[in-house]
Amino acid sequence: MKVILLAVGKCRDKAVLSLCDEYTKRLKPYWPTEVAEVTAKTSSSDAEHQEIEKYLAKHKPEGLRIVALDERGKQFSSRDFSQKLTNFEETGCQTMVFIIGGADGHTEALRQKADLLLGLSKLTLPHMLVRPVILEQIYRAATIKDGHPYHRD
Repeated sequence: MKVILLAVGKCRDKAVLSLCDEYTKRLKPYWPTEVAEVTAKTSSSDAEHQEIEKYLAKHKPEGLRIVALDERGKQFSSRDFSQKLTNFEETGCQTMVFIIGGADGHTEALRQKADLLLGLSKLTLPHMLVRPVILEQIYRAATIKDGHPYHRD
């Protein structure tokens, strides 16, 4: 299964990019992972949604599952999140796209299209900080699935 982290906006923070690179490298033996960015000419959620749709249409991954990171989404323990990703993989998911919206979040249309609305916290997190957090959690899920001792209960 391939993992794509699709984020609205360009990240220029070297510390954030370094953390993202680290977890992308760690994920390679489990699930090939890439970070993609889309930018809209305006910062409206509709314009951002159009850019997300263009990306998805252009790449048309087979067996696509969409996970939209959303403050109203379901929250999981790390073990339950690992099981959810494993279930997606076992039911034919070939590409899983985690979508991080811009400052105004996702449109209702994208929320409806998503296979899963995922909430990382009840706290509001800056969307640039979400990148390394979700990559670390995906890595943790992969190690749990593999029986690696990275995660401790």
